[in-house]
Amino acid sequence: MFSLALSSARHQWRTLLGSGVALACGIGLLAATLLVIVSAQPRPSARYADADLMVVTEEMGQTYNATPVRRPLDDVDETELVTRLQNVAGVASVIPDRVFPAQLADGDRILTPTDRDDPLGHNMSSSMLGTERIAAGLPPAGAGQVVAPESSGLQPGDAATLLTAAGRVPVTVSGVANGRSIYLDDVTAASMSSGVTAVGVVLHDGVDPASVRHDLAAAVGDTGEVLTGADLVRTESSADRGARNIGSQLLGTMGLLAAMITVFIVATTFAFTVTQRRRELGLLRAVGATPRQVRRMLLAEALAVGAVSSVAGAGLGCAVAPVLGGWMRGADMLPRGWELSITVLPVLVSVATGVGVALSGVWLASRRAATVQPIEALREAHAERSPMTTGRRIVGGVGVVGAVACAIASAAGSGGSTVSFAVVAVMAAVVGFTALGPVYLPRLLRAVVPGAGPVAQLFRAEATHGARRVSSVMAPILVLAGFAVLLTGIVDTMDTAFDGAASAAIPSELVVSPADGSPAMPSDTREKVWSAGETDVVAPVATTVILHDRALDAWGISGEELSSMGLTVREGSPELLDGGSVVLDADAAIRLGLGAGATVETTFPDGTSAPLDVVAVVSGGPAFSYVDHGTALAHDRTAMTPILYVDGTDQQALSEAMMGTAVQVETPARFESAGNAEEERLLRLFELALVGMSLTFAALAVVNTTSMAAADRRSALALLQRIGATRRQVYGLVALEAFVVATVGVVLGVLLAWPALAGVAAGLSDDVSRAVSPSVRWSAVGTVAVVSVGIVSAAAVVPTTRALRSSVG
Repeated sequence: MFSLALSSARHQWRTLLGSGVALACGIGLLAATLLVIVSAQPRPSARYADADLMVVTEEMGQTYNATPVRRPLDDVDETELVTRLQNVAGVASVIPDRVFPAQLADGDRILTPTDRDDPLGHNMSSSMLGTERIAAGLPPAGAGQVVAPESSGLQPGDAATLLTAAGRVPVTVSGVANGRSIYLDDVTAASMSSGVTAVGVVLHDGVDPASVRHDLAAAVGDTGEVLTGADLVRTESSADRGARNIGSQLLGTMGLLAAMITVFIVATTFAFTVTQRRRELGLLRAVGATPRQVRRMLLAEALAVGAVSSVAGAGLGCAVAPVLGGWMRGADMLPRGWELSITVLPVLVSVATGVGVALSGVWLASRRAATVQPIEALREAHAERSPMTTGRRIVGGVGVVGAVACAIASAAGSGGSTVSFAVVAVMAAVVGFTALGPVYLPRLLRAVVPGAGPVAQLFRAEATHGARRVSSVMAPILVLAGFAVLLTGIVDTMDTAFDGAASAAIPSELVVSPADGSPAMPSDTREKVWSAGETDVVAPVATTVILHDRALDAWGISGEELSSMGLTVREGSPELLDGGSVVLDADAAIRLGLGAGATVETTFPDGTSAPLDVVAVVSGGPAFSYVDHGTALAHDRTAMTPILYVDGTDQQALSEAMMGTAVQVETPARFESAGNAEEERLLRLFELALVGMSLTFAALAVVNTTSMAAADRRSALALLQRIGATRRQVYGLVALEAFVVATVGVVLGVLLAWPALAGVAAGLSDDVSRAVSPSVRWSAVGTVAVVSVGIVSAAAVVPTTRALRSSVG
């Protein structure tokens, strides 16, 4: 039976080619995403590449991206730990790593761009733990000197401004090093950091790290733990972890979407193939083939096509992976040090998945094929008999019910779950409406094309007797239109929701914010604004608090200032915020199971703890939690000001007064537009990748199914010409079908995407505490319509031309 399947597959290669290409592309994308994901696994921080072992302090909690927040050592505990470690046999040197926010600027221009998760300041001695070395000049000799990164463009002897939490100070560049760090002398660095959380240990030559690990652990005691070998991945930086998490979201969505679309295309193509081959299958039954043998033959065909296509797709994935990963790394969706590593497991998983997709896609079609009777071999008519089977009714009903359920779940969800449910809802709706196509399409198409002309009558007859064919041709258009509308709509709806929510949370006439490339401003910025004239200034500071082992971004701000920001108050009163209390964002309160009136043990960045009363729960604000301004500064030496809200002064006058301080003075609307640029950039990149992928798959499927359908009608089109139809009328029929099928498919795709998009808007409404309306990008709809008409028309013209030429011959 397998040899018969191979022979049949060779005979049917034109029919199976489209499925094979679509499967190869899907597996290629899956292989590429798996290779990128595996290559992006956590790695030790490059700053500690030359350390034999690392000692890290105990963990106080974790951020939402699972980055540990460790308890810092004060000067006394640090000195004692370093002394104990140095006394361990085999240890050559012990080097604490001090980390603090620092940037270099030239007037208003930031020379060392970074973000909050990537502080650049370090003590000079810590450079010996990694590969960063001075390339020119000398180490800093005192507080007024720094070693700058080569990327800053500075040279030894140049003057610059150093921005830290303490303020702005003029410095001289004593040296330039490779890498990204800014190095200060150890004494100055100690005054700027909140303590040490990591200590590097370098051993004498020939000493095995494993042999001294036990002794080092005994010296560390309860202070922390000793890391070496594979455990060093726990030193990964927060910036790298965050970038990898963003990339994983895109790669996961791409993989899910590719898998669903590939299964759908393969299943619909094989189902259509079985319909076309009814006479062939009936002949096999007539010569003695049993239903089981027919099923086995079709499954063997799928196995052969799946194996060849999957191997080709895996090779394609290996070629695409470096391009995909390089693009994502350049877009800050993967760690800066990401490099592709080709491993066997992702390739094998991709090939196995491809074979499984091919077999699962043809399984239902093979069951239908087993019902073909020998009498089918004698039938001359190609009209479909009983296009709606029990299986199609079940699949259609399950798809529609699943789409409704996922749309409701999308409305009730939050964050990434809302989008995930929406994607599944659209795919389920497409599957359901494709399966039920023979029920509604004939009536719908007859209503769309009225008239008594011969072309219109032929079209209505074709729609009635070829309902499965029309449904198969329209299926990929539903995929393309549905996902194009959903994905572009999600981006636009999110933009509208978060822009409006953020604008509503700005309570001032002007906003002072850090220059591009800087996450925050020194604490002396408020005084500089005050010195510019009589102004009202609200200057929060950004810090972190740990509640129930969960590290939350926090703002230090007074209760009066917080209550003036116009946030939505869910419980309690923000005005009550003081040194013994905390205000929580609604999302954080839900995750932590806390509400107004609760008391929660709170740990601050310096490692001290205190019980704080939850006095309010709010939503629509810029942080997950809010503590008293003085409390934040008392417990976090590196706290900086992310934004200043300013009233009572002229924008032009304040801008002139702040020149040379690396800050921007903007209106709230302008600030929000610029502030959302990074989020919008990432959303647009997600949109580009996902819509582009959907377009590619849909185009392949449209060409495949349209070509198969047109080729299947060659005899019918030739017959039309023999009985008097002109070439113009035949082409008119084909063009009308292409236009109507594409247009109806686009309209249905928009309608199918709308409930899911409305669910996303409802979920966002709950997140931002304001009504959010779903946005449809009509330019995308128009583009999809034009592309669909073009592809369907082009895919139908070639077989039609061949059919007409054959009839002439």
